[in-house]
Amino acid sequence: MPKAATVSENNKRIAKNTLMLYVKMAFTTFVGIFATRVLLQALGAEDYGLTTVIGGVVTMFAFLSGTMSASCSRFFNFELGQKNTERLKQTFNLTQLIYFGLVVILLLLSETIGLWFLENKVVIPPERVNAAFWFFQFSIVTFLLSTLSIPYSALIISHENIKTFAWITIFESVARLGIIYLLSLSSFDKLAFYGALLMIIGVIHFSLNYLVCRLKYPEARFAFFWDKSRFVELIAFGGWNLWGAMSGLFTNVFINVLLNNYFGSAVNAARGIATQVSGSITAFTTNFMTATNPQIIKYYAAGDLAQSHLLTMRASRAGFFLLFFFALPAWLLMPFVLGLWLESVPAHTLWFTRLILIQVLIDAFSFPLMTQAQASGKIALYQSVVGGTLWLTLPLAWCVLKFFSAPPESVACAAIAISCVCLGLRLILVRRCARLSIRSFVKNAIVPACVAASAAAVVPAWLAFSVVPVASWTQLFVVGTASVICTVPAILFLGLTRDERATFTHIIRSRLKI
Repeated sequence: MPKAATVSENNKRIAKNTLMLYVKMAFTTFVGIFATRVLLQALGAEDYGLTTVIGGVVTMFAFLSGTMSASCSRFFNFELGQKNTERLKQTFNLTQLIYFGLVVILLLLSETIGLWFLENKVVIPPERVNAAFWFFQFSIVTFLLSTLSIPYSALIISHENIKTFAWITIFESVARLGIIYLLSLSSFDKLAFYGALLMIIGVIHFSLNYLVCRLKYPEARFAFFWDKSRFVELIAFGGWNLWGAMSGLFTNVFINVLLNNYFGSAVNAARGIATQVSGSITAFTTNFMTATNPQIIKYYAAGDLAQSHLLTMRASRAGFFLLFFFALPAWLLMPFVLGLWLESVPAHTLWFTRLILIQVLIDAFSFPLMTQAQASGKIALYQSVVGGTLWLTLPLAWCVLKFFSAPPESVACAAIAISCVCLGLRLILVRRCARLSIRSFVKNAIVPACVAASAAAVVPAWLAFSVVPVASWTQLFVVGTASVICTVPAILFLGLTRDERATFTHIIRSRLKI
């Protein structure tokens, strides 16, 4: 049974890589939470809000590099799945050429449209205009370096060299904490100096990715290669991804600008903190998908659709559980967590955070579906429909603010509604492009996840809102303990199949030497 052995080895590799990513994530999450507190103190709510808005203006062009990132990851994994090393080398070199051209385009767009947008559409106090300009310029350089590093980091992940990827990320987190310490000691303008320090980290981050690939993977050594048909294939794939990626531009950057225009930069600070919290928790799912995505694509490339589909459904369910395990106590204990974390909690932060957590729980089901669509290569209709629907988030948010005078949190409610619609559309479209059964996905992923989550939430919610409703250490202990006690058995007995439960039990026993 060589096939079974291969599947078993791949599953072990996924588990090992996931564990390494969790070690990385635990460290970076702790550093990130602490760093946000210190950064908010060092910059103040107004300048911190400006970093969110200005950083968003710069990265609103990230959809261009992001589309090509998805393209190169998909093609690298596909060639590795087919064990075609020569074609992998050619694809990597062609990708490098594309990225060099892309950086030139991004630089021109940033210094023209981006600069105009900053000067004319972002509300900046007059005394902070000069500092904001320099933060913007430093952010452009950082962003371009990040864009150039994408093919290299994608190659590292495609080879499933997660250990190296994790160490580079850990270094970046430590360096970010270090520059915040320097920021607190500096007599320079803190906003501009913060941008300069981030740029230095960007240089080091790019250099590390480049050196690892150059020394470890022969295909990463540049040699000019040109193939028109391959170029068209990469650009066409990236072009359709562009449509979907532009939705990220609308739902993140322009909503920040919308909130900035209606409520000022203090609300941007609240949404920025909420995004930081949800991002830290979402990392449990994204890290798992980083370890799982290459195998989903490689199975598809090898023609093993059954294993590709099975892994997609398991990944969707597992990703949801990994997120829910931490999201449930975080949601219930958020007033205490924010009060403990931040000396001064900006208004609207609580419900921004809670609503964004609900949205990312819904989106957790979608991450593996996106990978399955990418694996098929048939993404034109998928990106047209899903990307077009995601674009509706901005006009929907604008309508509720303008015509109903809704509070800032209403934009998060609009995003939740769109996420629900997009999940349904993804199921329909992935069935069409990758032949993944909707009934099987709902039965094996969504239903058990929702049943387990509902059962797990009852007692902790009752305790948080009725028994110990006041934010305190007592509430943290009672609700946190109840969340663990209720969530673990709910996932084991309601969320996992019998075989998965047996495998999980075996892993725990082997680790504990029982």
